[in-house]
Amino acid sequence: MLQAVEKRWDADGAAKNIGLGFIPDFAILIEQINQTNPSIYWYTKQLDDAETMTAVKQNGSDGAITRCTTDATGMKPFSTPVERVSIPAPDGDGYQKVAVYGDWSAAVDYDSVGTIRSTTVCGTVVRPPTHNGRVFELTTKTGTATSEPSSWDVKPGTSVTDGGSNVFICREERISREGAQGLTVGADIQTDGYHCVLIAFKFDSSVNAGDSAAVPSDGVV
Repeated sequence: MLQAVEKRWDADGAAKNIGLGFIPDFAILIEQINQTNPSIYWYTKQLDDAETMTAVKQNGSDGAITRCTTDATGMKPFSTPVERVSIPAPDGDGYQKVAVYGDWSAAVDYDSVGTIRSTTVCGTVVRPPTHNGRVFELTTKTGTATSEPSSWDVKPGTSVTDGGSNVFICREERISREGAQGLTVGADIQTDGYHCVLIAFKFDSSVNAGDSAAVPSDGVV
C-alpha cells in the first residue's frame, strides 16, 4: 500500500517539523512551484547507508545537483513515539490507555509515587523485572517494595503482593505506540516568505511489473 502526504506552509526563517504520520521512503520539497528555485529530495536510503548528506538539491534553472550535508541545509526524520498500554477503564466501560511507570523495583516508594486504582482513575502500571507479556496495576500502596511478589506468572485479573505489601492486579499487556513522525526541514533550505510544498511517500509493499522485454507489441499491458 502506498501512503502519500502533501503538506504546505510559508517559510519564516526557522526549521519546520512537518508531521506526516510516518518516516517516508522518499520526499520532495518544492518552493513556489516554479522553474527557478531548487527542489530538495530526501531518501530513506541515506539513513540505511549512514551517509553524511541529509538531502540532495536540484536547481530548477540548470538542473545542477548539489549535496546537502548539514541538518540546516537539508532534511532529517523525526519520531517521537509514546508507548501506552490499554487496561480496563475505571468506570468499567471498555479500555483506557495509560503510560507504564517502569519496571517494578524494590527501591521504589510506591506510597509516594504511586496512584491506586479507583472508580475514576487507573492505578500506576509497572512491568515485572523480567517482562512476560503482562503489566501490573497498583491497587494498594504502602511504601517501599523491599522484595518481589512470590510470582509474576499469574493470569490477568489476579492480584500479587510484593514484600512491602503493595498490591498489584495483573493485566494483559496490550501495547499501542503513538506519536508524531515526519521530516524536519532545515531553516537554510527554505527561502523566508516563500510558499513551500512537501510531498512524501511511504511504500509498504511493491508489485513486480515483470520483464519489460515481454511488453506486447501493441504496447498494452
